Amino acid sequence: MHASYPASRDLRGELDDLTQSSHLNQQTVYETLERRYSRQLIYTSIGEILVAINPYKLLNIYDDNHIKMYQNRSDRSRPPPHVFRVAQQTYRAVTTNGRSENIVPIGLSGSGKTASIQLMIDYLNTVTPNSREFAQCKQIIFAGNRIMESFGNARTALNDNSSRFGKFLELIHSKNGEQIGGRISIIAMERSRISQLQNGESNFRIFYELIAGASQPMRERWDLPYGSISKFRWLGQSPFSMNDQEMAQGFNLFQKCLADIGIQDLDRWYLAEALAAILHLGNIRFGLSQSRSRPVFVEQDPSLDKAAALLGLSREQLTYSLTHRFAYVNGRMVTQETQNPNESNEIRNELGEIVYQMLFEFLISQTNVALNGNRCGSAPSINLCDIFGFENLSKNQFEQFCVNYLSEKIQQQMIQLVLNREQREYEVEDIKWIHIHYEDHKKTCSLLDNILRTLDEESGSSDSNNQFLNLLPSFDDNPNFQLGNGKTFIVQHWAGVVAYDASEFCSRNSEIHRRSLGELLNSSKSPLLKKLAGSTFKLNDRNEHKEKTFSTKMTEQLNRVLQKLASSPTTFVFCLKPNDRKIPDYFDRNFIVSQIEKMNLLQISQLKKEGYQNRISYQAFVPRFAVVMDTPPIPNKEGCKQMVKSMASRSRYIHIPLEEFAFGNQRIFIKTHTTLRKLEDFLSELVHKLEDERRRNGDHRRVLDQPKITDGLIIKRFEQPGKVQETKESERQKEKERIREIEKREKREKREKEKERDREEKKEREKERKERKEREKSEKKEEKLKQKVKDEEKRERHREEERKERKERKRKQTENEEIQLKIENPKNGPALPQFNLKRATNIERKKISQQRKTNRRSRPKISTSTSTHFQVENHIDISKFQLEIEEKRRILKESQILEKSLEEDEKKAENLKDREKDREIAESEDNNSPKSPEISPAQLPVLNAPVEKRMKKKGEAALLADANKYLSLPSSTRATNRRRGTISSMFAGRFFNLNST
Repeated sequence: MHASYPASRDLRGELDDLTQSSHLNQQTVYETLERRYSRQLIYTSIGEILVAINPYKLLNIYDDNHIKMYQNRSDRSRPPPHVFRVAQQTYRAVTTNGRSENIVPIGLSGSGKTASIQLMIDYLNTVTPNSREFAQCKQIIFAGNRIMESFGNARTALNDNSSRFGKFLELIHSKNGEQIGGRISIIAMERSRISQLQNGESNFRIFYELIAGASQPMRERWDLPYGSISKFRWLGQSPFSMNDQEMAQGFNLFQKCLADIGIQDLDRWYLAEALAAILHLGNIRFGLSQSRSRPVFVEQDPSLDKAAALLGLSREQLTYSLTHRFAYVNGRMVTQETQNPNESNEIRNELGEIVYQMLFEFLISQTNVALNGNRCGSAPSINLCDIFGFENLSKNQFEQFCVNYLSEKIQQQMIQLVLNREQREYEVEDIKWIHIHYEDHKKTCSLLDNILRTLDEESGSSDSNNQFLNLLPSFDDNPNFQLGNGKTFIVQHWAGVVAYDASEFCSRNSEIHRRSLGELLNSSKSPLLKKLAGSTFKLNDRNEHKEKTFSTKMTEQLNRVLQKLASSPTTFVFCLKPNDRKIPDYFDRNFIVSQIEKMNLLQISQLKKEGYQNRISYQAFVPRFAVVMDTPPIPNKEGCKQMVKSMASRSRYIHIPLEEFAFGNQRIFIKTHTTLRKLEDFLSELVHKLEDERRRNGDHRRVLDQPKITDGLIIKRFEQPGKVQETKESERQKEKERIREIEKREKREKREKEKERDREEKKEREKERKERKEREKSEKKEEKLKQKVKDEEKRERHREEERKERKERKRKQTENEEIQLKIENPKNGPALPQFNLKRATNIERKKISQQRKTNRRSRPKISTSTSTHFQVENHIDISKFQLEIEEKRRILKESQILEKSLEEDEKKAENLKDREKDREIAESEDNNSPKSPEISPAQLPVLNAPVEKRMKKKGEAALLADANKYLSLPSSTRATNRRRGTISSMFAGRFFNLNST
């Protein structure tokens, strides 16, 4: 049976693998890439390595038809180079081999690394078997990528949509190929972009989406007018090519993705509120005052109040934190006021950067929780590493230094894994090999490590920047370092020479205000910021030496990624830029040749062309193909050689040259995958014949029990020398152990879920009890409130009644006073003398009554007594007098003249005046008038009787007679009797006026 294998050419007849070139040199590499790019073929292979050129336009090579083409292709017919082919080969290796695989794109900034990663994620999500668990995981992976794109991407001078952070994404798969979880790790986010932008650059994309897509309540509450990008100093004009409508749709999609990873509505609101606070924070300005006590002041601007309110702080808190520098010495805080506006600007910028970083880390953490990668244990994963590309801008500062440091380390890792390790393995296995020379970057990496180490040592002091500048000459012994003019230094990187401005390296690396600003945010009234500040900063630890610098955190994160890349097979994707002007269909020869040289593409092509793609241990290879020998050989180097020669001589239909094999100390090396597939085909034919013969003889035993060696089971090129392929029995045992481990984990998770359910039920019961108690308390409180209202209403009614009574008493008092005036000032004569009717006797009342009856019948004229002080004229009209008397009497009865208030007035005021007047009158009368006969003591009880009773019994005439008796007394006696209370001043006054009439 004859088997044919296609040449390494694509569907258009173009050479698609540089290792198949007959004359391999730099010119053929360039011409192959240029010819393919001109035909819209942007992918080229170097063995299993992929070269991708950014087309700067959309190509129709990523649709569902292309996905199916790479998904359904067999190993025998390799499809054209594509990122889908890299993803498919990695996916097959993970599911077949049961171990993790890495994919790492490398290249310049703007070469398409992030786009390649995203395309591979989309492909893996499509080809992975569908299940309910996978569907949820797929949705979370999509949401997490979309969130990271909005929060971490920005426009630079080199890339319109550059990722300003490094990420390491782990897609965890089960043995059946289902995606069951994931993890995301972040490496060195470029925080300084929040407050510092160069010309032609933008801030992070989420800010522009927020302004374009915020709802009306958000705009009104947070002061974000539509199209207000130019209003905020940290944004400027939007350089994104997307219009406002697309940005608004992006914000809506961002909100939906937040919900997909499990962030609640309230936290989404607080997150957007914190983003608005960052924008207003950038508008705060500072001025320099003449006061020594407070040299820096915050200019009056609404942005300060708005930023403080959105951060959940008071105006005083934010102002104090922005105008004071803090440091921790021996666990104690030392505070000093900022001396110039630049220092306050640094604190303000760092506050905005810290808030943004906390929000970004919170989103990554929530995505990891949703992916639930920790529950997957040691399950294999496809790891996608997306690190910064090399950058050389018009002004390169600390951020560009960190970016190029990461790019340099990844480039060196590629050299170590691809060029160095493979050639070293040939030396260890004693394989004849001509060493391929390549450009190494160890000296540059060592230089950059020393610079960062010095930065960490000098950061934190008050004059750290100048101290670091003074130490720069110490690096001059490295050939890749050179001192520049002023405060600059120059480094020879893998992709070119870069001059760095080192004036602020230490201040940007130290984060000296990080802890104090963390405590400020921990006092925020915003629940989200307070929670994030408490979890991000170890506020209980006051030791200043434990606070890590930015470079320390970055190197720790990078080292973890490099360890994962070194511990499992890694496939690199070399991403090239056709030109530096970001225009399509333009292939710049010098620019491309420069990248080919700097990425060692020619050396890698030579290594893959001359090297061996498959390396298999003798313990795995010999048992597999032992059936071709009459006597099974020993699984060592000599036994393997005999077996290969036997197969080569017996394979009549498929030619297998011996040059395709090399025999090391512990492994057999096979140059191409094609040769290995030929061996498998030959073995399959032979086994089929032997089994047919056995069946004809009644023997149904299998001829071959050893597993088939395919690309998935081949020991990859990056394995350490001497590693032995796992046998089938060990695979079974490992699978059993894995199953037992899974069962134990499931039982443990079940118990934890039951405990969690019990805790939830307990919490629910406790919550219901508290709610019931609160409800009863509220009801009691409401009852008390109702009773209080009723009591208040009752008291109010009582007060109203009292007011009415007082008003009525006042009205009556007023009427009494008016009557008093009428009595004291009659129209036809002087007032009658007043007397106390209460003190009048019944006899006096009868006499007054009889006198009134007599006056009515006879209407006589009243004659005066010789002893009285007043005379009644004969010409007075008695009838008129009687009418007035009757009217006064009626008024007196109706108004109750003798109230207690009048008695008190009589006792307090009038008695004093009367005493003085009586004394004066008595003295004058004693001198001028004859003495009247004194009233005997027997007559006093008559005068002491109540006046009202006497008026009722005797009448008015008797009352007048008593008055006349009283008036006939000497003045001294009258005064004495009045003082003793025998006859009141009212009695005397009123009836004096009456008798005078």
